[in-house]
Amino acid sequence: MDKRRRAKSQKIARQNDEFKTEDNKRRAEAHKIERQNDEFKTEENKKRAEALKIKREEEEYKEEERRRNALRMQNNRDKYKNNFDVMKSNYALKIKEGPTHICSCCDGLWFEYSIREFTAEMLTNKGLKKEFIDTGNLVNVPMNVDTNVSVLPRSFSDTHTIQLKLMRQMKNKNAFMYETIRPKVVHSAVKYLVEQELYKDEGIVISHDWLKEYSNERENFIIDDEDKKFDENENISKDFDDDDKWNECGDKPVNPSTTETLLNDEIGDQNDIGIKFAPGENNRPISILMDLKVDELTFPKIYCGKQRKIKANVKLTYAKIA
Repeated sequence: MDKRRRAKSQKIARQNDEFKTEDNKRRAEAHKIERQNDEFKTEENKKRAEALKIKREEEEYKEEERRRNALRMQNNRDKYKNNFDVMKSNYALKIKEGPTHICSCCDGLWFEYSIREFTAEMLTNKGLKKEFIDTGNLVNVPMNVDTNVSVLPRSFSDTHTIQLKLMRQMKNKNAFMYETIRPKVVHSAVKYLVEQELYKDEGIVISHDWLKEYSNERENFIIDDEDKKFDENENISKDFDDDDKWNECGDKPVNPSTTETLLNDEIGDQNDIGIKFAPGENNRPISILMDLKVDELTFPKIYCGKQRKIKANVKLTYAKIA
């Protein structure tokens, strides 16, 4: 009698949705705790298998189960096919874009997923000193092409090198860039660049007669006033190049440690060695917003004389471009 009353009262109470939800939670929690026992779990699995076996003897249940299994397999196939189609379309889109991202280490072109963006803090943590990181405002100073091309020597070979010092102003003592360059390589690069539309629009040309006219001519460049006397005495003998008895292998180089590489530090007397060159002197800086081709003309090694093509609906910043 007591069990019947309890079952009847529970049946009435379960008509309340709130009580029913709480009761289901308690039963699920109790069942979860019971299933942690391996014995109970095995026994329950046996009961379920027996009940399922009995149900499968009914044709109606068997047909319903087959329909559910076929529908599940169809959904899985559609899901796999959709995923494959999405992957295929993404691959086609990435291939159309092409490897357009430039690596700052090797200057090669890579796909976006193949490179990783580095920040100034990451480079500093890797050991890059702060003074080698660009800071401050960007100053865009245009250069006079007619003045610049007259600085290069008039005759050169594949192995001929000259020391070039880029100055902000000629009155400055130290150069902000100091390199040893090969004019032959510079001339080959210029021949390619002047054929590009970007440089044609700027009216930059190269004289091919200039190279033929002075290809066999030798001209000494006077860097210091002290070199003028040496140059005058040297020009007395016309055959100085053929009759020279000096043995190159016999003499020891003077201070060879500082001239072993093409990169020289500005120490000692090196401030007076090389061709000083101030390409932006006496030119007024202009805003990079007004100079539409500032990046392409400033970095010919990256753009190779090509105008950057900006895609529609793409937000670009100088951080992303860099």
